[in-house]
Amino acid sequence: MEQRRAALTAAMAGAMFKRFALHASNYSIANLLCVLGSFITFPILTRIFTVDDYGVLNLIGATLTLLVGIGKFGIQHATVRLYSETTSGKRPETPSQFASTVLFGVLATGTAVTVGWAAISLLIPTRWWNEDRIPMLLLLTAVLIVIRVVDSGLTNILRAQERSRVMSIYNVAKRYAVLAILLLVLFRVARSLWGFYGATIGAELAAVVFLGFWFKRQYAIRPSLFSPSLYRAMLGFGMPMIGYEIAGIVLTLGNRYVIENFLGAGALGIFSAAYNLCDYVQNILLTAIGAAVVPTYVKIWEEKGPEETVAFLGRFAHFYVMLTLPIVAGLTAVAGPLISTLATSRYEQGAEIVPLIIGGMIFDNAMTVMSSGLYVQKRTKTIVVLVASCAVLNIALGVALVPMIGLLGAAVASFVSYLTLSTTARFLGRHFLAVPLPVVATLKYGVFSLLMYLVTIQISFGSNAGTLIARVATGVAVYGGLLALFDAEARRLVAAAWSRLRPTRAAPIA
Repeated sequence: MEQRRAALTAAMAGAMFKRFALHASNYSIANLLCVLGSFITFPILTRIFTVDDYGVLNLIGATLTLLVGIGKFGIQHATVRLYSETTSGKRPETPSQFASTVLFGVLATGTAVTVGWAAISLLIPTRWWNEDRIPMLLLLTAVLIVIRVVDSGLTNILRAQERSRVMSIYNVAKRYAVLAILLLVLFRVARSLWGFYGATIGAELAAVVFLGFWFKRQYAIRPSLFSPSLYRAMLGFGMPMIGYEIAGIVLTLGNRYVIENFLGAGALGIFSAAYNLCDYVQNILLTAIGAAVVPTYVKIWEEKGPEETVAFLGRFAHFYVMLTLPIVAGLTAVAGPLISTLATSRYEQGAEIVPLIIGGMIFDNAMTVMSSGLYVQKRTKTIVVLVASCAVLNIALGVALVPMIGLLGAAVASFVSYLTLSTTARFLGRHFLAVPLPVVATLKYGVFSLLMYLVTIQISFGSNAGTLIARVATGVAVYGGLLALFDAEARRLVAAAWSRLRPTRAAPIA
């Protein structure tokens, strides 16, 4: 009886893993297309703007990210968490009430933060920024806060509904519309930071208005359907997550202010170039996984219970280390030629910090699963305190290390902070949901990744582009070959993917 129950649990976890893989593949394809757009703009921006200008661009970007996080009021987290309760009958709201509450809720909070920041940006002394243009650029870009907050509210409804295809189509279309308008303005109107942000505001506003009209066709969205009780529940879950959002952003971007203060905008530009390249890789391969895994395990938890959830998370953890360890090794091997090819040799110094940055991102993305025990129990305050503590740790380490060892100090601070965050989250949530640790798989894929790295770094040609292409091709071949020879799970995943791609033969007519 016990064996039959275990087999049934494993079968259900396998079915849910396939569902997760479908949504993750949709997000991954969309992220790949979006990042390709970033690969178009990245070399253009690093060539149009000076290293100092690129540093200013990223400082404003970090500030906007922080303010958008505040403007969301944690409602994006509540949207994903409470939608499952609504659809399972634990809450009385209709889909139209749910959508109306989210939309008007984020519109109100986003507008309030936009107006408040517009006023504050005029009061901050210019000498605090070490750059005369920053105050007026911050004032101009304040409108992006409400635009991005509303965009987040709408897209998180799609995410909660697991409408990964619709969300992916929208994100790709928006990315390339923004890209087209941005390049048009930079090359035809104003080749400056003012032109960059003017084009960005116009394009993103048009995109969110379009998505709003699309939602209006799907649901009866109007103020009268706003549900105060649902909104209170969202704020009750989400407001503690404001601290999580702010702390997470400080953890991710806080060292940029430390770098700008100690080393200047030029050093910040070099750090940002290396960070952005790692972020592009993360967006292609890892962000999609995080977007798909949370709604999946929350749904399993609500409908199936803890056993099936643990079984699903175990399969996910095995897949995660299979994917992420070669990413760290491979990106480390190609960091130098990749940065020089895309961003010019002015930014090549950033290659030395790539292993620590991408390694930290691996632990950051693992947080969505490592904190699952706390998340399903709605222990948001615990998550907030943990993330805030690691954000403080990041800044403190940055302040201590950046003056001594420069950009490497910022990278070390980031890596240590993310490692602490992920491992502590699992420890605190283990009583509610014990996330399996794939120790054997980690050792095996770690050896495979190390072998791949040792082979690829031996390859060098006369040009950075040639070296880059040869190392990427060799790394894929080596790691793929090792998986094919020594990993049965990888062979099963490939076989399953191939069976979906093969055309189905029609049954013969008798």
